[in-house]
Amino acid sequence: MQIKILFNNQSKHSNFQSGWGFSCLIDNDVLFDVGADAESLEKNIELLNIDLSLIKHIIISHDHWDHTGGLWWILSKIRNVSVYVCPGFSKEFIEKLESTEARIVQCVAPQPIVRGVIWTTGQIQGSYKDNLISEQSVVIENQNSVSVITGCAHPGIIDILNKVKESFPKKDFNLVLGGFHLHKTDEENIKSIVQSFRNLKVKKIAPMHCTGDVAINLLKEEYGNDCLLFGSGDIIDQNLS
Repeated sequence: MQIKILFNNQSKHSNFQSGWGFSCLIDNDVLFDVGADAESLEKNIELLNIDLSLIKHIIISHDHWDHTGGLWWILSKIRNVSVYVCPGFSKEFIEKLESTEARIVQCVAPQPIVRGVIWTTGQIQGSYKDNLISEQSVVIENQNSVSVITGCAHPGIIDILNKVKESFPKKDFNLVLGGFHLHKTDEENIKSIVQSFRNLKVKKIAPMHCTGDVAINLLKEEYGNDCLLFGSGDIIDQNLS
C-alpha cells in the first residue's frame, strides 16, 4: 500500500509546495482531500508524476477551504470520478459539486470505497468554533490491522479511533496519519490524548497538518522512531499488515 503526500504544512523537499491544508493519494486511484489551493497541488502532482486519469475516487474529509481548495481544478481534469461527502456538508459546497460531472456519494455510515480494503468511516460529527461539523476519515483494512488517515479530526482524534474500533473490533491500529487538530489544545490535554493512543495500542503515528508543534513533540517523545514525520512530496511505502 503506497500513500503519497500531496499537500501539507511542511515539506522536507525544497522543490515541493507546502501550505496550510492536507491531501494524499492512496494507491494512485483514491484521493483523500485536495489541499488549500490548486496551484500548489498541481505542482506537487507534477513533481510526483501522478497520472490523474487513474483517480476514480475522491474522499473529502470535511468542507473547509484547506481541504477542498484544489477540488474544482481536479474535477476539471478528470472524468468518471466519484466524490464521497458527508450529508452535513454545507448547502453551498454540495450545490457547487452538483454543477460538476462528478458522481456524488453521501457517506452516512462506514462503507467500502475500493477493493474492500479502503473504507470511509462515514459521517462523524463534532464541533468547531461552537458550530456542528461533519467529518469523515479513511480506514485502510488489512488482514491483521487497520490504518487510519484523518483530515482535521474535528470530532476528536480519539473519538474517531473509537468509532473505527466499533467497526473493526478485532483489528489493531497499525498507523494513524494526518491532522489531529491539537494545535490549540493545552499540553495537559495533549498528554492525555497521547496516552489514549497508547491505550488503543496504536503502533505507529504520523502527525501532520493541524496537529501542532507541542503535540508533535510529545508524540515524538512517546513513540520515538515510531513517530513518523511526513510532508509534501513524501511517499510512504507502508506495510499495513
